[in-house]
Amino acid sequence: LGDALDLFKEMKEMGHKPDIITYNVLAGAFAQYGAVQKLFDLLNYMERHGLEPNFVTHNMIIEGLCMGGRVEEAEAFLDGLKGKCLENYSAMINGYCKTGHTKEAFQLFMRLSNQGVLVKKSSCNKLLTNLLILRDNNNALKLFKTMITLNAEPSKSMYAKLIGALCQAEEME
Repeated sequence: LGDALDLFKEMKEMGHKPDIITYNVLAGAFAQYGAVQKLFDLLNYMERHGLEPNFVTHNMIIEGLCMGGRVEEAEAFLDGLKGKCLENYSAMINGYCKTGHTKEAFQLFMRLSNQGVLVKKSSCNKLLTNLLILRDNNNALKLFKTMITLNAEPSKSMYAKLIGALCQAEEME
């Protein structure tokens, strides 16, 4: 993180204007390493210099906070976002999955799907994997059926994972 900040300062000193990608990477790193005040200082600096955070910035922050063990702060950040998008909810589900908060990920998935909203298929895949690791075949089946109900065809690997887990549990029906 120190090296990244040094490089950021050097870029500015040499007259290079950091782009949104630079800010996104720094924001994610600050979030992951718990430098929350530096994160918000960076967001303010970014806005003062004419760049608005985008959904990728927000996703980097959400997942970074989760990875840094600050799941509650990630939840609060998501709740406080104006103009949330589906990508932000997918990031929260990914963050939950990466940190072993599978129950919370599944609850968010179900809350959204009950509203007719389906997160990214890659997030569904991560959640399915976590549910199967926990041997929670019932919720894995619910996730699978919900995807189909919402016209999102599960991937072949998702079919294979679920079939394998059900066979292993001798749930052949």
